[in-house]
Amino acid sequence: AYGTIAEDLEFDGPLAPNHASTETCEDAGKRPLFAEFSDGPIAAASLGQVYKARTWDGVDVAIKVQRPRVMRQVALDWTCWSLCLSALKRAWGSKANLAEIADEVGVGVFKELDYVNEARNMDEFNERHKWLGFVRAPKWFPEYTGKPGTAKVLATEWIDGKQISELPPEQRLVMAQMAVEACVAQLTYTGFVHADPHEGNLLLDQKDGSLVFLDFGLVSTVEDNIMEGFAKGIQCMIAGDWVGLAYVFRDVGMCPPDNFYRKELVPGEKFKR
Repeated sequence: AYGTIAEDLEFDGPLAPNHASTETCEDAGKRPLFAEFSDGPIAAASLGQVYKARTWDGVDVAIKVQRPRVMRQVALDWTCWSLCLSALKRAWGSKANLAEIADEVGVGVFKELDYVNEARNMDEFNERHKWLGFVRAPKWFPEYTGKPGTAKVLATEWIDGKQISELPPEQRLVMAQMAVEACVAQLTYTGFVHADPHEGNLLLDQKDGSLVFLDFGLVSTVEDNIMEGFAKGIQCMIAGDWVGLAYVFRDVGMCPPDNFYRKELVPGEKFKR
């Protein structure tokens, strides 16, 4: 990780005073990059690892560093995944282009490898969702982040937060309600969607009570007609209109246009078409 930081930030001195990087850096007498830097990673982050540091201004930051040789590994995985799906298509005699699945996943994962792209996603997320008032992404620090297109180091503010499993029951309920409202807003209103909102990527900030989304390597944009479909689908689920929900699936392209639902009613089923 020390070598990746030195290369990406073009810094040949130690990371912090009395840090292990002093023994391996090119210029041990240079003023360290940070006032403090953790001896090892404090968290895993998909294709990278996260370290905690403190700037000379006293600001705590999270430093995400890409794992070594991850580009090669992603390329190998993508190739194997594509070949396997192509073989399955022939074996099953499927008309579907299964290789498109591998392409879509591969493109998304390769986007994760540019940490400046992730930083820009955080900025856009904040801009689009500031109207909610309780949800945000961490701000990032360009001076401690790699160059656009090749960035392997990303510095963001350190969030003093807790995951939902670490909260008392009453706060868990509040955080869950906030997360549901934020995700529904993304899917039905803003169209800018955090694509990996699992428990480890959601923190309740202990300082201001806001819901903080982490890890913006994968985001998705939703078209207007799909957002409308999500909204209609939620209405159908609340009303118990399962036939209407099937029509929503058809309208957004999740089902074929014909023979997409069972036409025979069962006792208690509502029919609104």
